Amino acid sequence: MHRNIFKMALLAVLVFGLSAVAAAQMALDLDLAPGDQNKRETQVKPGDMITAELVAVKGASGAIGFEVEIAFDEKEVIFKGFNPGGLMSGAVVVPPQKTPTGLKISAARLGGGGGADDSGTLGQVLLELAKELPHETVVKLVGGSYGTAQGTQKFALEGGIKLLMGDAPPPGPPPPGGP
Repeated sequence: MHRNIFKMALLAVLVFGLSAVAAAQMALDLDLAPGDQNKRETQVKPGDMITAELVAVKGASGAIGFEVEIAFDEKEVIFKGFNPGGLMSGAVVVPPQKTPTGLKISAARLGGGGGADDSGTLGQVLLELAKELPHETVVKLVGGSYGTAQGTQKFALEGGIKLLMGDAPPPGPPPPGGP
């Protein structure tokens, strides 16, 4: 009897723990309107400055800070900075920490007091494209975490943004006089 109660309690803890981790998500969005508009790719040119919104899709309720790891080819993309906003307005940004595939961005609001909103803007990631690019380059989300008064929720991330070279003319009818 006690063994069954223990197993059920353990199962409940594991299920709750997995659901709490699964509920915490972030995204990069190329549409800078507040919230996630799900714009994940855009046309670019070498040397362009790109701003992507880092969005808490869900799971950010009570967050006083966050960390996100992004991956990109350093020969193609240059990290220029992070500006906190929305849910993290007034947060202090820690200098980015280099990783083998990119870097980690961390920010926290001093004095605690996480907000009640479960989703919203965390801030803007500023990137510069190299002078020479392949047909496309990607900036991927690898992992992240939200820090709350109760502790840290870590989670794996997928997705990111795709930046497509835009030098080719848009498809359409041939110019007058033929190709």
